[in-house]
Amino acid sequence: MENQETVEPEEVVPSEEIAEQPQEALEVEQEQEETQVPLHALQKERRKRQEAEERIRLYEEQKLAEADDSSRYDSATKEDLGKTQEETLRIIEERKWARDNPELFQKINDELPGFLKRSPNLASAIESATNRYEEAWELMSALTPKQQKQLSQAKKQEAPGSPSGIPKAAAMSDAVDLMSMSDAEFNAWRKEKRGGR
Repeated sequence: MENQETVEPEEVVPSEEIAEQPQEALEVEQEQEETQVPLHALQKERRKRQEAEERIRLYEEQKLAEADDSSRYDSATKEDLGKTQEETLRIIEERKWARDNPELFQKINDELPGFLKRSPNLASAIESATNRYEEAWELMSALTPKQQKQLSQAKKQEAPGSPSGIPKAAAMSDAVDLMSMSDAEFNAWRKEKRGGR
């Protein structure tokens, strides 16, 4: 009996309390886990979710657009193909000309509206050309020096805040400040202007 150890009786816990303890422990652990998730991780997850939703939305829109656009399956005529080829060639030629002549390109963009106001009959010739910028430059440079001077003057007059729009000082000297005059001064001034009637 000396070798036998004494065992103390364990405290007996009712089974209901045992069932409640693990659940409470789990809830406490879950709360701790929820509060321990770093904010940047949550933001990253939210961003991924939003991107995925955006991709889905774009995909659905694309599918709807493809379903609605049955015209792309229509057969093209030779005339249609010819027009698209001409438009493509025009774009290429105009870009190349603009790249080779940047100063003239800028000048045409600035002066062409005024030129077409003076010569509206040339608008159709420019529009039907294969290179509209080159055609416009040829027509604009074919002007006589007198016509070019008139074109530049018309451009200057249209400029806002240009000195030509401001009255000259001589005209301003005749201006009279009527508000600062007394009644007697005004009557005298008026009598003088009427010629002393």
